[in-house]
Amino acid sequence: MANYCSHFNCSVGCMNIQNLRDALDTMFDAKVPNLWRKVSWPSSSIGFWFTELLERNDQFSKWVFEDRPKCFWLTGFFNAQGIFLRVVYPLLMA
Repeated sequence: MANYCSHFNCSVGCMNIQNLRDALDTMFDAKVPNLWRKVSWPSSSIGFWFTELLERNDQFSKWVFEDRPKCFWLTGFFNAQGIFLRVVYPLLMA
């Protein structure tokens, strides 16, 4: 592979193949690939991550095509544990 890359000067393309291989190996182990983890949320397994991705897509699609919420907590989009704490805390204090 190294000879191929040096011969055709495709170091970027070969790097992408290596990233793809690493991602596939990580998914085979039922984990979220590191490249995805850098730009997304933490999740314990690829199954949970993909389920959350579908749920987020469904939620955003409803907001765009049906009705937007009157208000929302912006940081909650990036911190799922924060949303849970924000919802449960007032119930526990009551």
